[in-house]
Amino acid sequence: MNFDTGGKLTAVISAGDENQMKPLYLRKICKTLSIDITKCAVVGDGGNNLEIFRVTEHGITFIDSSDTMKQAAEHTITALSDLRNIF
Repeated sequence: MNFDTGGKLTAVISAGDENQMKPLYLRKICKTLSIDITKCAVVGDGGNNLEIFRVTEHGITFIDSSDTMKQAAEHTITALSDLRNIF
């Protein structure tokens, strides 16, 4: 897992199926921090994010993502700066 200088998770790198590993890692982080996983929001643009969108119930994708991603996401944005308009 990669974190930015502020301690925010920025990437999950796995040698396995990322669609299954991302929710697993997030569950571990949430358990450690005593956070309900449905209180998390995730940003993704590919099919390897579909399961984490389902698990968190708060998926965010980009306007140029596939129709499948847009249907799975709670929000669709044009750029990361648009996140300010969501939260």
